[in-house]
Amino acid sequence: MTINNTVVASWHERDRDYIELMWKDTEETIFEAWDEDYRGMVEDGFIDPRPRRLHQSLIEYARHMGLAR
Repeated sequence: MTINNTVVASWHERDRDYIELMWKDTEETIFEAWDEDYRGMVEDGFIDPRPRRLHQSLIEYARHMGLAR
């Protein structure tokens, strides 16, 4: 699992937040988080929301959770 074979989708609107990590080739969801789950992951340091770190932090989290192929 790398930045080259995964893609991130996210959006933030008022009090709604969404983040998804997908395989680039199949667009299969590796994991997703909504609202409180997303904010909790950021607050707990699992996800780094800064643009240059977001994708890599999602990959690191997925690996930690055993979600890699």
